[in-house]
Amino acid sequence: MNEFLEHIMHEFQLPFSNPVLVFALILLIILLAPILLQKLKIPGIIGLIISGVIIGPFGLNILEKNSAVDLFSTIGLLYIMFIAGLELDMNEFKSNRNKSLLFGFFTFILPLAIGYPVCRYLLGYDFNASFSDCKHVCNPYTSCLPNCE
Repeated sequence: MNEFLEHIMHEFQLPFSNPVLVFALILLIILLAPILLQKLKIPGIIGLIISGVIIGPFGLNILEKNSAVDLFSTIGLLYIMFIAGLELDMNEFKSNRNKSLLFGFFTFILPLAIGYPVCRYLLGYDFNASFSDCKHVCNPYTSCLPNCE
């Protein structure tokens, strides 16, 4: 019986390392944080961010950053981008098509035109590293996703 209790106590040492406990805790937070903070008139996504800071390695150190947490963060980012796509009004986009395309063009071309020469010639990076750094500046969402290079 003592061995069993020692094993259970070992599993609940902070930070949690058991993937089942990590998964259960993250799912519990995903469920409860938006519901609790909605009563305080705080958006659910803000509640999730605050919860992550609290239980993370720089808060109460309940969870350490590991592959399970990385997986959930990537899924969360993709979910947020998906929800943003659902809320995109195509009629509004069509009515402001030229402005939208011009904005998209300049937010990609200007950082690329400025960042590539800086990385390539001032910092001495090779072509791939310079282009990759500029790609992440032009589209910060790619910085959060796994590197596919």
